[in-house]
Amino acid sequence: MRSIVLWMIIIGMALLIYVGQQIESIRIASKIEELKTRIKEIESENNNLLARYNYLTSRSQIKKIATEKLGMVEPKDEDVVKIYIK
Repeated sequence: MRSIVLWMIIIGMALLIYVGQQIESIRIASKIEELKTRIKEIESENNNLLARYNYLTSRSQIKKIATEKLGMVEPKDEDVVKIYIK
């Protein structure tokens, strides 16, 4: 009788350990999926920022900002001074 109770306790503890590990495994798998989703979001945001950077640093966009927002103009030929060095 005593050995039956002891075996039941051992089996019960083993089941508790097994269930605990399964729950932890599910929690970790869920966290992994959450992190994979976050990685995709960050990669998408990074691609968008890179595209915006490339657009804003293009020659045409810099010229447009310089002329429209900063009021700059192209120099005339007579405004350019060339210095020749031998």
